[in-house]
Amino acid sequence: MAILQTITVKETLEDLKKLLNKSSSSVKPRIKMLLAISQGTTATQELVAKTKANRDSIRNWKNSYRLNGLNGLVEDNRGGKRPGAISEKQKAQLQQKLSDPKTGFTSYIQAVDWINETFGLDMNYHAVNKYLKRHFGTKLKVGRKTHINKDDSAAALFKKTI
Repeated sequence: MAILQTITVKETLEDLKKLLNKSSSSVKPRIKMLLAISQGTTATQELVAKTKANRDSIRNWKNSYRLNGLNGLVEDNRGGKRPGAISEKQKAQLQQKLSDPKTGFTSYIQAVDWINETFGLDMNYHAVNKYLKRHFGTKLKVGRKTHINKDDSAAALFKKTI
């Protein structure tokens, strides 16, 4: 039979409740676990029911709190530190290409080809699609086509004669 892991919570209930209100959704179950332990709940099954977390997570959180304290428990180290494939300089070039009506893209496939050729990257369609939507707000739908060399003054004159 496994040995019961008992920990003593050093923080007060008020401090934990304040921290619970300020914390993100990934950290809240951890603080709920500390609140339950400080109120006298020690059984893992009860902690699982109160925090709605897996028992393995509860065990890992207890070990983290025992070794590193509250800072180690609250620390969120789920990645997200990987740099993007497109640099700021390349992003500026892409912005210029997107804003040019004559040589711009008519599809995301063209954008993928242009990015891979110009920047020497190997990005797929889905990554480019999400990147352009997230950073530039692009949409696949476009307005009714007009000729790129259309003379606006001639169009205005034509509308006046009708």
